[in-house]
Amino acid sequence: MPTSRTVGRVLALATTLTALPLAASEHPSADTAVGLFDTPMSSDAVLQQVVARVSTEPVALRTEAASNPLGDAGLPVPALSGAQRNQAIRCLALNIYHEARSESEQGQKAVAAVTLNRVASSAFPDSVCQVVRQGSHRRRGCQFSWTCDGQSDEPREPRAWERALELSRRTFDGQVEDPTGGALYYHASYVKPRWARTFKRTNRIGRHLFYKPRGV
Repeated sequence: MPTSRTVGRVLALATTLTALPLAASEHPSADTAVGLFDTPMSSDAVLQQVVARVSTEPVALRTEAASNPLGDAGLPVPALSGAQRNQAIRCLALNIYHEARSESEQGQKAVAAVTLNRVASSAFPDSVCQVVRQGSHRRRGCQFSWTCDGQSDEPREPRAWERALELSRRTFDGQVEDPTGGALYYHASYVKPRWARTFKRTNRIGRHLFYKPRGV
């Protein structure tokens, strides 16, 4: 079996290497989506196959992309400006809106935190929009289910969308702390995916449980 330090990287790459069906009992609604991916590992054999294809080096932090204005409690905010910053703010706001619009502000901050923690991790793409849209071209391979559900991504609830946009702006201004304890993954509390046992739970906020690789 792989070491605990490599599992986060292995699972982050799994949707690129294999596509597995999602059990109906694990399929969340749009605003409480599973934050790992819509095709969680369903067997040890598949996990072993994926492990064989990736490096055993531990996940690293992209220090050049990370800034913590709030110190240790702050989020790794990418240093962006102009059109790139505006695009990233919108992508993050869309993720907050679709994943957590029915959650408290703390719950919405948690989704923002996971998104930016992934940007700062070498196991994931290095931009906010790429992290949010990772795997969205596959019907069952997306990281966030709203990006591949076949429905319009345009917000339909103006007040909820404005709240998500404001929180996204504050996040990029360095005004939002990380309530998840450095989490890279989460899932809704009403499902029990097998992959969760592999990770260390860092927090429960609203209807979401948050995790990071053990030993990190």
